[in-house]
Amino acid sequence: MKLLAIVVLIASMLNASFAWFYTSGNKLFDSNKKEFIPRGLNVASADWDAKFKPSVVMKAIAQTGANSVRILWLKDDEIKSKGLNDNNLVDAIQQAINNKLIPIVHLWMDSGRIGDNNWDKRDYLKEAGRWWVSKINLLKKFEDKLLINVLNEWV
Repeated sequence: MKLLAIVVLIASMLNASFAWFYTSGNKLFDSNKKEFIPRGLNVASADWDAKFKPSVVMKAIAQTGANSVRILWLKDDEIKSKGLNDNNLVDAIQQAINNKLIPIVHLWMDSGRIGDNNWDKRDYLKEAGRWWVSKINLLKKFEDKLLINVLNEWV
């Protein structure tokens, strides 16, 4: 029952986060009813340290002709160990928007256990769900400009 509640909560958050985008069939559309096909790069921002400069990185990505950028982020304890925090995520999102890129925030969690038949995937989903729920207020102000990538390499 708790798993269902988490999934419903994530689904609700996704609907709010896609206020500007919507799906029809297997296609993604923008608010002008134009099909949106993301073209961009992954930014391993969370793998860097506190010297990460989103203003420089997002400008360079925009100059490639990209229309989006996937911003890799980590769980809070991992982010903190790199000298980063939620303000750095907000800055990366804002800099993407400033450079006319659609930010796609991506939660990276160790997926090395996914192939293990004895591993319960529900725990992985719950952990990700708790993280996304903890970020709702932070992401809410970007809901009309942001896409989220809930999990990596889900099988």
